[in-house]
Amino acid sequence: MQFPQTILLTDVPPGRADTGGVFLRDLCCMIPPEQLSCFLAVRGSSAALRQDLPWLQTIHGSVPPEYGYTRLGGSVNRRTRFVVEWIIEQCRLPRVAAGVLRLAKERSAELVWAPVYSPSGIRIAERVQRGLSAPVHPLVWDPPAYRIRPFRLDPRSSRRVLRSFDRLLGSAPRCGVASEPMRRAYEEKYGCPATTLIRGVSRPDGLSAKCSTPGPFTIGVAGRLYATDAWNALLGALNLHNWRVAGKEVVVKILGSDFRYTGSIPVRLEVLGWRDDRETVALLAAMDLAYLPYRFDDDFVEAARLSFPNKLATYVAARVPVLYHGPQQSSPTEFFRRFPVGMGCQSLEPNQILSQLKQALTDGEFRTRAREACDDAYQEELSPAVFRRRFAEFIGVPASLLRRQ
Repeated sequence: MQFPQTILLTDVPPGRADTGGVFLRDLCCMIPPEQLSCFLAVRGSSAALRQDLPWLQTIHGSVPPEYGYTRLGGSVNRRTRFVVEWIIEQCRLPRVAAGVLRLAKERSAELVWAPVYSPSGIRIAERVQRGLSAPVHPLVWDPPAYRIRPFRLDPRSSRRVLRSFDRLLGSAPRCGVASEPMRRAYEEKYGCPATTLIRGVSRPDGLSAKCSTPGPFTIGVAGRLYATDAWNALLGALNLHNWRVAGKEVVVKILGSDFRYTGSIPVRLEVLGWRDDRETVALLAAMDLAYLPYRFDDDFVEAARLSFPNKLATYVAARVPVLYHGPQQSSPTEFFRRFPVGMGCQSLEPNQILSQLKQALTDGEFRTRAREACDDAYQEELSPAVFRRRFAEFIGVPASLLRRQ
């Protein structure tokens, strides 16, 4: 069996720029280069993609502004958004979809896989699906209603985008999803077989967990901090107790490139900046606890339940116990029930946060059980080998046809 001619239709450039880009970069590197083309539907340059994946044949299709036309001011943009979005949908996006169809014809494409991340991305993928005889496999990281909210569409345009998403999933032979709860929900709602795709992070050979030391307790945070309510509550709780837990100083180490702290109270934060996977895992393995915040606000309810935090895979690879700080109804809570890699704190109250921190940092039996659960979770769900096998299932080929990274 030969690997099918494949097109990646995406509005997220594969590369090192962000979580989605790294996710797609890893998948692209599994496909034989001569069997893969990319149609990049973004506004602006694709120079970063050419730098990260120079071998990837890429066609760039420019999309309209995702946030409307704001030159005349926010008030005019809001009043005219419905008309502008209708024109975009009827005139601009069909031209982009036609470019994808031309590429598919030129390449004799047998499969299109498409992350659906933005309003334009959803509508383009659905149009391509209608005009293409080859199957289109959507890849969903977040529920669409949550995903499109930052673009501030008017209500009628939002409903049209969500209907496009429903048609896309309802007609797809298979889709990729972010979590087991999303897999169950979408299979039930759309009747579409779904594959859970969580990026696996490699665990270095000989990785050893931190042993008890007389120094400070260290808490690691990897990646971006979207859950500012949980994060600020953690800092507030530590401030109330002078950054000490069970008589020991606490230091929080942040591995990420976009961290900002604007508070006026002294804190014990150490910003280590962006690190690659290998170094991130090694640094986390030397820490006492990894912190996983999730938003508590009402706008995040569906996403908390169906999406999956990519940083959890990194924490598991590092064999570091995890403190999940977020709502009870969530994919991390369900994951922890199956793999008790840490404990949860479902409160923003300082005393509750400190109580959980104390137990997580001082309970030796908990820490041993958490590390053992990390090993189980890594082997069964979060290793690169599982990621590879699931990607093969998602695109419908034997795993033996995928390239080794």
